[in-house]
Amino acid sequence: PGTSIPSPSPAGTPSQRARAQKAAENASPAPSPKGGRAAPERCQTMPAAPGLPIPMPAALPGAVDETLAALPLDDQIAHFTKVLGKLLRAEKQSLSAEERKKSFRVLVAAWHPDKNRDNDRLATAVFQYLQEKRPWFHA
Repeated sequence: PGTSIPSPSPAGTPSQRARAQKAAENASPAPSPKGGRAAPERCQTMPAAPGLPIPMPAALPGAVDETLAALPLDDQIAHFTKVLGKLLRAEKQSLSAEERKKSFRVLVAAWHPDKNRDNDRLATAVFQYLQEKRPWFHA
């Protein structure tokens, strides 16, 4: 009864605390309210390049608001292909090949139909549009 096993301190060793702090800093963002993955931070905050006519978020699926959602599907598709066309033309002129590649990856990933199950017909049409533009954009 007189001997007790010393318990480790709740904070852990200095190296354990440092690892825990680093892991907390590098933690992935919380899921979006719709239950899907949150868009990459770059998409949410950054225009694709300085001086572009439209910011990157305007070309992502999250830009579908109540007004746009009320339009027929063909009008929604026309809207996004027009917005994406402007963005792709501006980026092709102003970004390096590596930056264009990264930007295109973000757009394709954001519009992939598997990530947009709530609006998969629109996502499929826009995704196909992007796939058609890939060779032109990377040339």
